[in-house]
Amino acid sequence: AGMEATNGAIEHDFHNTLVPINGSHSGSSGRSTPNGGDPAPGKLFVGGLSWQTSSEKLREYFNMFGTVTDVLIMKDPMTQRSRGFGFITFAEPGSVDKVLKCPIHTLDGKKIDPKHATPKNRAKQANRTKKIFVGGVSQDTSSDEVKAYFNQFGKVEETVMLMDQQTKRHRGFGFVTFENEDVVDRVCEIHFHTIKNKKVECKKAQPKEAVQPGALALGKRVVLGALGGYSLTNVDMSSFQGVDWGSMYGMGMYV
Repeated sequence: AGMEATNGAIEHDFHNTLVPINGSHSGSSGRSTPNGGDPAPGKLFVGGLSWQTSSEKLREYFNMFGTVTDVLIMKDPMTQRSRGFGFITFAEPGSVDKVLKCPIHTLDGKKIDPKHATPKNRAKQANRTKKIFVGGVSQDTSSDEVKAYFNQFGKVEETVMLMDQQTKRHRGFGFVTFENEDVVDRVCEIHFHTIKNKKVECKKAQPKEAVQPGALALGKRVVLGALGGYSLTNVDMSSFQGVDWGSMYGMGMYV
């Protein structure tokens, strides 16, 4: 369920209707064949898609390079309009190399940009997590709308938005927890997402014990003890909603 948190206390948000999980969220993803959210060696990220390109057309085009087992076009959960990018999964990993050897790909009159969906040097196991930090969320976007957006990538277990105790509104950032660690990799490959016309930054959240002690002094590393001792790196937190981090959280957060 969508959740909101204040200074270490977590409260359920009862004001919004809960969205269906990925399996029953009809039409939100443009997926032509479900795969349970698990990436495969034969997966490609495809950018630059025309808004008119359907999952069927995308499948038909890439079938020229090998058997396509899964097609996912990302859509805005509110408008159901294509976001201009998606993912293709081939039955054979070698099909990915065939696609990438072709210098130009054009579909529906638009040049498209296929890339490896999973970096060749995958993150070490220490960096594997089911939780992401989400920053820059518009204040008129509810936790359930955040959940609805990220359900396109894979099943979301929990959404937590941090609250301002004075205004009782969220501060524009929080955490999303997925059922599958691989979904986090997929989300963070894109890095910047757009939710309700607002650019949102996504970063992996790491368990506190995985953080080197000396790194806690870095200005761009934050540890949120109130949310289970997770930290994130390389995020300029001061850019989100003009938050005074020190006075807001005191002992619960180190900057």
